[in-house]
Amino acid sequence: MKLSSGFARLVPGLFALGLFLSGAVAQTLAMKRGEMGVSYVFILGLEAVMAFAIGAFFFRENVSIAKVLGVAFIIGGSLLLHASTSASTP
Repeated sequence: MKLSSGFARLVPGLFALGLFLSGAVAQTLAMKRGEMGVSYVFILGLEAVMAFAIGAFFFRENVSIAKVLGVAFIIGGSLLLHASTSASTP
């Protein structure tokens, strides 16, 4: 999205749209197989981690200890939700 200038540039705009659609498809598939709340949080967390990584690697955005810790909490929270879902399934 950053490179699309608000979808004013065609190729970056189409790429951003493709990423949005990929996220929607992933969300749909995840909800098909699991609990809605867990699936929703997992996909949002995955998108957040991917956005952080893209920003850090491709746009050279600032990476601080606090940001890395925040990403670690997102990953840890997703794993905890998944573990609690697996444990409650007979």
